[in-house]
Amino acid sequence: MFPPRLLSQSTVSCQFVIIIIIISVAECNALQHLEDKVAKSGPLLELFYESMCPESRKFYTTYFSELVSKLGNHVYFISIPYGKAATATYYNSTISFWCQHGDAECYGNKLHACALGEFQFTSCLMEFDRSGNGSDDAAVDACKSKLKDESQSADTIKKCAKGDDGTINLLMLGKYSVTAHYTSLPHIKLNGKHWTGKYEELFKDICATFTDPPEACKDAK
Repeated sequence: MFPPRLLSQSTVSCQFVIIIIIISVAECNALQHLEDKVAKSGPLLELFYESMCPESRKFYTTYFSELVSKLGNHVYFISIPYGKAATATYYNSTISFWCQHGDAECYGNKLHACALGEFQFTSCLMEFDRSGNGSDDAAVDACKSKLKDESQSADTIKKCAKGDDGTINLLMLGKYSVTAHYTSLPHIKLNGKHWTGKYEELFKDICATFTDPPEACKDAK
């Protein structure tokens, strides 16, 4: 079973309302129904990305972070850090991953998968002033120290990423990702539909989905 601590609706810094949906193997066929259900209670934005993809890092640390900051109380945001990875499950139940940017990215994706919903933290992991490509143990320590939040500790996240929980988390995210059939990253779905507009227009497009737009959308153009 998927760790129950990730199957919840939670409130993080700045009282961002987040719903984290992870789809098990048996539930993959019901994905569209889940998307429809969530979208009816408020706009739903799903972001598919990789922890070390330059374009993913640029989008996450700029546009996505700004969206969460402005609309976090009104939009359901789901981040899926799997990207164009591949999963192999062997006869002895061993699971391994191949990632576009090597093993370091697979571990980075696991770090993100162990901190789902901590958007400020995962954005911090991908800042371009990080040594190397970011999203590593050093970035976890630095970001947790910088943010001083009350969510999971740096040690808890690293332990998760290095252990079975991190592997299972990424495995499930991978099964979720393949249903999106994307060809480039980052990839966005808005209310269950593929969104391919210009990044600078995403805020406006999200606001257009509201029947009664929140105050944050007053400047949407």
